[in-house]
Amino acid sequence: MTKRLTIALVALVALVLVAVMPVSATFYSVNSTINAGATVYYGEQGLNITRALNVGSGVAADSTLSPTYSVLGWWASAAQINSTSPTYSVDTRANMQNMYILPSSFQSTGTWYLTDGNGHAVYDGNQPAAVFTLQDPSLAVVIWDADQALNVNGQSVIQGENLTFRIDNNMYAVINNNNLRTLNNETGYNTVRLDGNANDSSWYLDVKVKTDSGNTLTNLWAIPQGATATAASANVSLTKLGPTNGQFFVNALNGGSKVGSVGMNWSTGALDINGQQAYPAGTYQVYAESYMNGMFDNYKSGGASYTGKTVAETQTVTIVSNTVKIEANKDSVVRSKQFSVTITGKPNAVYHVWIKGVSTMGGAYDDQPPMIASGQAGVTFDPIVGNINGYDRTIVSDAVNASKINGNYAYQNGGGLNIVQDTSGKIAGNCLYASNGTLLYANVTMSQSGTRTVAFTTTNWTKAQKYTIRVEQFFGSSTGYKSDEVDVKVEKGAVTIVAAGDQSYYLGEEVKFSGTNTESQTTYLFITGPNLGAYGSAMAPADLNPRASANALPGGNTVPNTNLLVQAAVQGDNTWSYKWGTASIALDAGTYTVYATSQPSSSSADQLSKVAYGTVSIIVKKPFISATASQSTVAQGDAVYITGTRTGSALTGCHGLDPRQELCKHCNPVGELRRFVLVRDQEREYKGPLCRTVLHRCSAPHAEQPV
Repeated sequence: MTKRLTIALVALVALVLVAVMPVSATFYSVNSTINAGATVYYGEQGLNITRALNVGSGVAADSTLSPTYSVLGWWASAAQINSTSPTYSVDTRANMQNMYILPSSFQSTGTWYLTDGNGHAVYDGNQPAAVFTLQDPSLAVVIWDADQALNVNGQSVIQGENLTFRIDNNMYAVINNNNLRTLNNETGYNTVRLDGNANDSSWYLDVKVKTDSGNTLTNLWAIPQGATATAASANVSLTKLGPTNGQFFVNALNGGSKVGSVGMNWSTGALDINGQQAYPAGTYQVYAESYMNGMFDNYKSGGASYTGKTVAETQTVTIVSNTVKIEANKDSVVRSKQFSVTITGKPNAVYHVWIKGVSTMGGAYDDQPPMIASGQAGVTFDPIVGNINGYDRTIVSDAVNASKINGNYAYQNGGGLNIVQDTSGKIAGNCLYASNGTLLYANVTMSQSGTRTVAFTTTNWTKAQKYTIRVEQFFGSSTGYKSDEVDVKVEKGAVTIVAAGDQSYYLGEEVKFSGTNTESQTTYLFITGPNLGAYGSAMAPADLNPRASANALPGGNTVPNTNLLVQAAVQGDNTWSYKWGTASIALDAGTYTVYATSQPSSSSADQLSKVAYGTVSIIVKKPFISATASQSTVAQGDAVYITGTRTGSALTGCHGLDPRQELCKHCNPVGELRRFVLVRDQEREYKGPLCRTVLHRCSAPHAEQPV
């Protein structure tokens, strides 16, 4: 009794739902006649399941007799159908020709079977009689770039791209198998729908496109790029669509295909009847709604449209003007540092990028342009082919490799010149560097979002000046050239130098030089001053004699050999340091200038103009010593004191005494001006007069006092 009461109550609820169901404002009647095994969806109304019930009842599907059985059952496990009662049951007797499929009555998706009303499955042969399979509808929309074969949801596309829409859904079963679901007015069957709606058709959803200004489009022009629309122009209808598979492309209607079917795609570059852009730059919203047998109105989520089921989540696409833009990450850069440019253009399109007007550069020191860094994603270079003047070069006239050569591109307003001729100076045979000029230009492929960042390298050989980076492509006669430029200034770095202390030193002392270098990884040092080369000399030559002519640096444009220069490594924070030991260096007293340069150089103006450098002046002094004896004549056994001063860094001692006698006491630690005392040990015995010589061990000068 309890089970029968439950079935009766469910049937009553279903009848009440039928009675109060509002008339649908948006309704597409679709194949409402249900045969056994068909798929139905939550939210559908007006379904006639009589045929499906008849098959299970053992009568002809199109019989006009009332089916023997009308109670449907759902089992959690199909394996237990023959031995258990259904988990849920619904009696369809009262509305089998006008069925509403709602979660309140049909509480689970899956296969619903025919039962005898007493909890037992009815069999069709050896198998339980399946009336229909219930599914929860799903619906999503993908904005598809038909030119690039890409999903562009949430992305930007260049005005002129051909777009379409992919409808991802599971509702296609309603029309793609007419043996399971058929029209309500099929010959010999119902002539009208009992829910009062129009006779069945083969479409069930609309796509909506909302413009930036808020109006909703129901059709889209499908005409060639730049063509002007007329009343007779082809267009893509967005209403009454009947997807026949789970990933259905709207442009597949009427014989189109998802890629390259320009005639059935949304032409974003179309012109309206006034010759204006039909689809101005802006963000467009796209979504889809399923009106299949009233599900849009019947199946709600808390009273709102059911996103993802009867209405697709809204997607956007931004149409941007058909332009290309290039921007640098900095306006100026110190040479030896990198900079980059970001290109924004047509997604997946290929653009030519090059450094303009550098064909006259020869590639020598301070005569190179920046170069495109190798190994970057989306950046391709020409192969190095051909031969000129003994060097492998990219040859414009190389017919065999012509199709591979990006540099063959004849740029706009170039007077017939191509990129190679504007960059690597191939005709003149100069600029033999940067992989023979091929790193001065490249083909750059945009990402799916239409951007690409390209890094450029500079060295201390890069000439300090302003450079223009150009991006360009020719997109055919209807679109023409698209290009842009950006300037980047390459500047010399700075080199600084300081000397520790007061910049006045005695020979023999150690001098520490330090500073910064923002242009190169090595700092080069040399010195100018009294009796040195006219353009400077080596500070620490192998023979320790900067005054020797062999250690003089050349003038003019002749760069000195690096073995004549002190080299100090530049650290990651751009600092450097060097300690100069002068104990053995042969220099005269006087004022000297120490140069720190970013490249090997002398003090020649021709050379210094090409490098970054700094200078510091120092004074070099000779050390000296003075000594005075406490008395010139002493008696045997008396103490003798020798006092005095000295300059320099070496120790002071005495000379001329019997080496077996320990008469000397050394001075205090290193200092510039020091006093000292030499004391005779009173326990020792002198025999005869002695000459005590007090000397500065690092130099020839000394002081003598007879004792």
